Amino acid sequence: MLIKNNEYIKCDAEDIVDGVVTIPQGVTTIGKEAFAVNDNIKKVKLPDGVKEIGYRAFYFCSNLLEINLPESVEIIEPLAFYACDSLKDVKLPKNLKFLGDNSFGCTAIECIEIPKSIEVIYEQTFIDCQNLKKVVLNEGLVEIMFAAFLHCECLQEINLPSTLKQIGYCVFDGCNIKTIEISKNSKLADEISKNTKLTESIFGNRLKTIIYK
Repeated sequence: MLIKNNEYIKCDAEDIVDGVVTIPQGVTTIGKEAFAVNDNIKKVKLPDGVKEIGYRAFYFCSNLLEINLPESVEIIEPLAFYACDSLKDVKLPKNLKFLGDNSFGCTAIECIEIPKSIEVIYEQTFIDCQNLKKVVLNEGLVEIMFAAFLHCECLQEINLPSTLKQIGYCVFDGCNIKTIEISKNSKLADEISKNTKLTESIFGNRLKTIIYK
């Protein structure tokens, strides 16, 4: 392995033991493309103290089944886990501040909770997560950008927090959204109730029920 200035830069073949990579204490950053396109990795153990998962760090690790994200992680850069299509279970840290575009696109995750610390979900963050059945959006979320959950075919319902002010086009298009819950005090509530074209551009054409709570 190559580590420099507390950054894990490169994974070598001898770092992988029975499919498992254990990152040593003291590492604070998983560097750009450190594990990218590696079919031999099944599990990654990250120590407390890791703050950043770099750009395309685990890009196309198609056999990655498990990774722990310590509560110290604050940044997950774009495409960090893109096309890790065996990765089913992910728990995002409570103090996460930045979740980059396409960071979990084309993975096998089935459930995801966006922590209160996240204000923006960027473009295509969970695009083509075709096993995704449940998404929890917490209060504190302000914006969901273009195509963030595009083609998540198993997703049937969503609860929009009262803090949400803006939703981009095609955010839930290609999903199977039939029911949404939204606070009647939300800025978006009035727009969604009155603008059918806007609602269809966001949620697709399968939406049947809007619940104002």
